[in-house]
Amino acid sequence: MRVAAMLALGLAVATCASAEIPPKSPTPSPTSPSPSRLALPSAYSQYVAAQHANAAFSVRYDQADYHAVYLMTDQSYRSQTSEQQLTSVLTDMRQRLGKSGRTRERRHETAPLGESGDVLVTSVMDSAFDNGTAIQTFGWRVTPSNVTYLVRYQSE
Repeated sequence: MRVAAMLALGLAVATCASAEIPPKSPTPSPTSPSPSRLALPSAYSQYVAAQHANAAFSVRYDQADYHAVYLMTDQSYRSQTSEQQLTSVLTDMRQRLGKSGRTRERRHETAPLGESGDVLVTSVMDSAFDNGTAIQTFGWRVTPSNVTYLVRYQSE
């Protein structure tokens, strides 16, 4: 009898061990959106993409690679400002202020640009340079895939 009970127990354990239990799908709670309803990219990721573009702009400015800066612009900027005009502005600024240094964000704004999913991220920065300071304003069009295009640049 004892052997029969051991065999029955062994059979039960073997059956349970080989059974597959399907994973339970989480049910979204009323306070958390389901993953399919999350808006991607998030406004935060587009803001971060614009901040990375600010840093890339500064690197290219410091390298005096104004052609690379111009390649960061979008068609609306190019229709208003030629590469020669932008190069002249940045060359004059570089001669007057020198290379860029520390920057601190004063403020930023994010606004949708139509139905495309693009957003305009405007950053106003207090910027220190080798020979002075400036307030820089960057306007970046950021696509849903976080590609950035410079649409506005101003330095005071």
